Amino acid sequence: MKTGAGGNAQTAQAPATLTIPATLTVRELADKLGVSPVEVIKELMKSGVMAAINQPVGYQAAAAVARAFGFQTGPAEQKPPGNLPAGEWRPR
Repeated sequence: MKTGAGGNAQTAQAPATLTIPATLTVRELADKLGVSPVEVIKELMKSGVMAAINQPVGYQAAAAVARAFGFQTGPAEQKPPGNLPAGEWRPR
């Protein structure tokens, strides 16, 4: 029986936080999650979303998949397009 520092104590790790843009492809999401695109497609299908590997998915669907793989999610910061000052641009 082991005791002390070499024991069976498990340390609880907080889930990693993943920043997700408004849209990204299934392959890009899989790369961010470190899993196969097939696994991402399986999770999307469980939610009723049919998507091919190069098809874009929205934030809500991507966040649901990321949570299924144990990630916390947050939206990526949106930048104003072109040369518009930040005060004149409002994201949708």
